[in-house]
Amino acid sequence: MPYLQHIRQYGLPPVPTPSTPGLHVRYPHLGFLADFMEIGMCPERYGELKLDKSQDEAQREVIRKEHQTRTNVWRLDYQYNGGIDPKHFGTCDKLRDELKEESEVWDSNVQLRLYVVEDLSQTVIELLGKQYDVDPAFFRGHILDAAWFSVGSPWRDPPSLVKDIRNQPWTQIRYVTARYFKTEDCYNDGENSMKTWNVVRRMDKVSLSPNWDKLGAVVGLIRSKASFWQTARREGITEKRGDNGDAKEEGAVIGKNCFSVDSPIRL
Repeated sequence: MPYLQHIRQYGLPPVPTPSTPGLHVRYPHLGFLADFMEIGMCPERYGELKLDKSQDEAQREVIRKEHQTRTNVWRLDYQYNGGIDPKHFGTCDKLRDELKEESEVWDSNVQLRLYVVEDLSQTVIELLGKQYDVDPAFFRGHILDAAWFSVGSPWRDPPSLVKDIRNQPWTQIRYVTARYFKTEDCYNDGENSMKTWNVVRRMDKVSLSPNWDKLGAVVGLIRSKASFWQTARREGITEKRGDNGDAKEEGAVIGKNCFSVDSPIRL
């Protein structure tokens, strides 16, 4: 996995030498992304899985393999005539074959190609990261929902300078999603389903007054993130152009995960 090796190269401390005994990790926060890819989920969540005595080692390995290869990607091709051509990839093999074909042939009718990703996995990060030369910090910033970190936390992610943010080809939005659950049991089912996600999101419970809704209804507030990346215009790289001479654009959006036991709150 060349993309994972690239992340490990910058996320691990170099071997010290007599002339440089005090070398440290150049980008320590990328080490957490490398661990996420190798394990298939957040390292802390995998620790909880290993403590589950109801499953043996073989069962845990099957679960970890599913997390590593989980793929739920939509490709949206925005055409010059205003149409949109969607295509879904539910397995890593289909996504890998499509990206391989895309690197060889480009549809001249496509102006913008957008990949919409639900959840993250080792396979999705490896395929999209290698294909489009994506900055690893783009994936790293989407794993956790916390906005503040302790200096000693293994998942710490130092904030970027304003100058770097202006020059980076990606952006990230933090927002809160309100979800409605008819009963307490539905809310618990939603919490349990969130524990199966690869990325970490927390849901805070808000009990509704019987005067506003039926007794027992619950609203969950989820810390959500949406990350958008767009191909950078770099010198020395030939831009893909259509028949009318317009430059092609490519991008990726990592959105929020979903579950089926709730309903959105609409004002």
